[in-house]
Amino acid sequence: MQRAASNSRAASTEIARALCRIVAQAPERLTPRDLLDAAAVQVPAARGQVRAALKSLIAAGELTYTYFHGHSFVEPAFDRPVLICDRLILKPSNRRIASHRGEVAVSLLTGSAFGTGRHPTTRLALQGIAHILRNPIFRSTLGRSRVLDIGTGSGVLAIAALKLGIETGLALDIDPCARSEARSNVRLNDQQDRLLVCDRMVEKLEGAFQLVIANLRTPTLMRLSAHINRLTAHRGAAVITGLKTEESPALVARYLQHGLHPSWQKSQKRWCALVFQRPPAPSRNIRGNRRPTGPSLGAEAQYRRSDRAER
Repeated sequence: MQRAASNSRAASTEIARALCRIVAQAPERLTPRDLLDAAAVQVPAARGQVRAALKSLIAAGELTYTYFHGHSFVEPAFDRPVLICDRLILKPSNRRIASHRGEVAVSLLTGSAFGTGRHPTTRLALQGIAHILRNPIFRSTLGRSRVLDIGTGSGVLAIAALKLGIETGLALDIDPCARSEARSNVRLNDQQDRLLVCDRMVEKLEGAFQLVIANLRTPTLMRLSAHINRLTAHRGAAVITGLKTEESPALVARYLQHGLHPSWQKSQKRWCALVFQRPPAPSRNIRGNRRPTGPSLGAEAQYRRSDRAER
C-alpha cells in the first residue's frame, strides 16, 4: 500500500511538471481547455489526473488563472520566487529564499510599472543579460563598467545587471510613476549608491556604456537605433527586446547598418530578445591606415548557431 501511494505521488509530480512545461513553452497563452487538450497529447495520464494536478498547481501558487477580454487563461504565477535562468531569480519583496552559490536574487515590490517578470520580454531580457555577462571574454573587457537601461519601468533589468557584475548604471524613464517604483526597487535591492534613476532624454545623453538595455516596442527601437549604437561602448553589448519574433529580421538589418552585430536571439510566446555586440574600435597601423576589424567574439557566426538552436 505504501509503495502504491509513493507511485501515485510520483505520477502526480510528473504530471504537474509536464503541465508547467506546457504552459511555459506554449507560443500563446492557454485557456484551461487548451491546456487539458495539450496534456492529452503530451502527458500519459487520465484527464481526471491532469485536472487534479492542475488544481494542485493553482492551489500551490505555481500556476494562476488570469482573465483577459472575458476569457480565462492559465499562466505561471509570479507572486512567488521564479527562476528566470540558471543563475537569476525574481522574487516578491515579502518572500525570503535560500540562495545557492552563484545565484542572484532580485526583489521586487508589487507595483504597476512594467517589468515584474510576468511579460515574456522581461524574462527574455533578463536571460539575455545573464547570457552576455556569463561570457568570460566579454567580462574580461568590462573594466569600469556601466549599464544604461532605456525605459526602465520597475528597474528590474538594470538592478539585475548590477547584481550580475556591472559596476554602476543609469536607468531612464519618462513616466514619473515608473521612476518612483524603480527607485523603491533600487533601494530594496541596496543598489542606490550604484544606480541613478532619472528622466534624461536618450538623444541628449553622452558617454559610452558597456551594456545598453532597451525593452521597447519596435518603432521606438528602430528610431533609437543610431543612439543605442552611439551609446554602446566598443566591445560592449546591447540587449534589445520588446519586439515580436517576426519583426526581428528588419531590426537586425537596421542595427547591422549601425555596426551592432547580433550574437544571441531567443523567443518566447512570439516575443523576441536579441543581444548585439559592438566590435572593437578600429586600430591603425604604422602608416596611419585603419585595420579592418570584425564583430567581437565571432558574433555573426555565434548568432547563427544560437538562432538555429533556439528555433
